[in-house]
Amino acid sequence: MGQKNPCNPSGAPYTQLPGDTTITLPSGTMLTFNRCEFFDVRDCLDIKEITDTAGLRSAGLSMFDENGNVLLTCGMLSIQLNNCNKSCFDVPVKVKLKIKYQDCTGLTNEPPGLFIGNNGVWSPQDNNNFKRTTFNGDRYLDFIVRCNTYINCDVKRPGTYVKFKAPKGLKIETLKVGRNCPLYFFNNRFSVAKRKQRAKIYCGDPEKTIVQATMVNNENQTIITEQKKLSSLKSGNNRISCAKRKRSFFRHLFDWRHSVKSNTHKKYYLSAEK
Repeated sequence: MGQKNPCNPSGAPYTQLPGDTTITLPSGTMLTFNRCEFFDVRDCLDIKEITDTAGLRSAGLSMFDENGNVLLTCGMLSIQLNNCNKSCFDVPVKVKLKIKYQDCTGLTNEPPGLFIGNNGVWSPQDNNNFKRTTFNGDRYLDFIVRCNTYINCDVKRPGTYVKFKAPKGLKIETLKVGRNCPLYFFNNRFSVAKRKQRAKIYCGDPEKTIVQATMVNNENQTIITEQKKLSSLKSGNNRISCAKRKRSFFRHLFDWRHSVKSNTHKKYYLSAEK
């Protein structure tokens, strides 16, 4: 038998019923609910931590904000009331989201911002809507959630466009480029199918970056390629530049070595193999 609901509302609203219930997620993030509301919605409450491209794909999300910046996550969370006869909580949920960068980002000292999922992209939140706190030596973002939402703790990066070219006689309709560390996912259905399309990329290991495309031929037949490593595709010679080191005025003028080259090339050629 399940645990008995400790509350006896008798028609009283949750806001008048005292007590909290706090659950801790695997990442260390803590969610605090009104005790009585939690027991009433626990069977239709869906909480997921999104940690890989599969989670992004399932939620229909990318890793871009509404201004096109690439986001490097330090924690991503979905809170949904499914079939609860409501999509908002009567008592707002207190969220203490642990700032936990993936080890490969090397950005653990940067102050992140809070983003909310909106139509597949992320909208930055005003600094007044959250607080950066420290608890038991760990860093957190503290804020409240009132309704179904996707939450992201992020640092913004401009990213660089990389061109993909389809074989002769084919045009690219959709393009998916992703990797899990640092978590990144470009997922776009282009308004016009073309032989050449661009995807915004952040510096990372092409050996760990996966590409998949949907292409159409002259007879309007669809070809969906298998998922391939970016490093396995034929590429051009030029490579994108990563973050620039800070330079003095003299080095800014005379040191051409400031632009760090990555292993990601500026152009890749897709194959028609399924």
